[in-house]
Amino acid sequence: MDNHIHELEAVIEERIDQVLSECEYRKKKHYGKEEAYLSQLEDSVKEKVEKLLEDILQWNYEDCRTVYCAGIEDGIRIARKIFTI
Repeated sequence: MDNHIHELEAVIEERIDQVLSECEYRKKKHYGKEEAYLSQLEDSVKEKVEKLLEDILQWNYEDCRTVYCAGIEDGIRIARKIFTI
């Protein structure tokens, strides 16, 4: 059972990465702004801000994963309703 859960998590992670990689233009645009802001900070502050950004990215990833899973559940629920009509 654990193996199936890990496989499912890997599939979900791969799909989220695929969808997010399609936003390449937006990433490049924001990366430039991020670098401009960070380059103005002192090293000690910059390290703290980078850690905060990493945490925010992780939280956002977890939110994406939750939304993706909810979408799958909704799709299954809708398919069941369609097939029972």
